[in-house]
Order: sequence, then structure tokens, then C-alpha cells
Amino acid sequence: MKSSCCPVTTSIAIGVAAGAIGACVMLLMRQFDRAYAPKTIPHTPNDTPPQMDPVTRQPIPTHSITAAPQPIIAPLVCGAIAAGVYGLARGRHAHHSALAHGLLLGGSAYAAGAFAIMPALGVIPPPWKQTFPEIGGELLRHVVFGITAVATYGLIDHAGGS
Repeated sequence: MKSSCCPVTTSIAIGVAAGAIGACVMLLMRQFDRAYAPKTIPHTPNDTPPQMDPVTRQPIPTHSITAAPQPIIAPLVCGAIAAGVYGLARGRHAHHSALAHGLLLGGSAYAAGAFAIMPALGVIPPPWKQTFPEIGGELLRHVVFGITAVATYGLIDHAGGS
């Protein structure tokens, strides 16, 4: 099936779709981590302190995957934009390693967000003011985003034919 659309537009559109899927996977990981590995979630200035057990004086775990629902529009848009730019750079019908390109895309998205965009907006502190588990957790989730987006891009591109 031949596409009547411009190849550049098609590459960007595939990237946007793949980025949205990658962002969804990252958001699911973040919700899971928020419930079961809260130390990997960067604290924001608006976070409410966790409820404390009066006897042990330890935080009471929520153990609910739906606890503290987070905004999803911004990560979806950012993921779609990042992968759209990736699609523009990659082009159509090029075979690339999902692992290598995913590490590059996810690492770049993390660096842009953690060092510039998110601290500038006051959403999270810069990495040098975060704990190691917070940095590691966010970096891992972004790498998974990148690998998912690149693999999805390859699948959509391959399935689309010419």
C-alpha cells in the first residue's frame, strides 16, 4: 500500500505514535513505582508528606497502584515530541537497534527533562538535589520509554510497507 503522504510527515507521525506508546509504558511504571518503590519517585514541592505510623514512626505504605493519580498529558506530549524528532532523524525503512537507539532516546529525554525543563518549571528539583534512587528510577523509566518508542517505531514502520 503506497502512502500519498510526504515521507517526512509519515516519519514524524510514526514517531509521535510510538512516543505516546512509550510514554504510556513509562507512566505505568511510574504508577507501579509510586505504590511499591516510592523512594524512586522524585519529590515535588507540592508533595504531601506520607502518613506516619504513630508506633513505628515509619511511613505507612499505600500499596495501591491507583494511589495519587498523576497528570498524564505532559508526559504523553513530551514523549510524542521526543519520538517525533527521533522519527524525523531516523527516516523510513531504516533498521536500527531498539536497544542502542532506545538508550540514546531515553537518555536524551531524561537529560533534557531532568536538567532543564522540569527544574525550570519547578516540577522537580535538579538531579544534584535528588537522591540516588530518585535519579536511578527516573533514568530507568526514561530508558524503558526510549526502548519502547524505538521498537514501536520499527514495528509500525515495518508494518506500513512503503
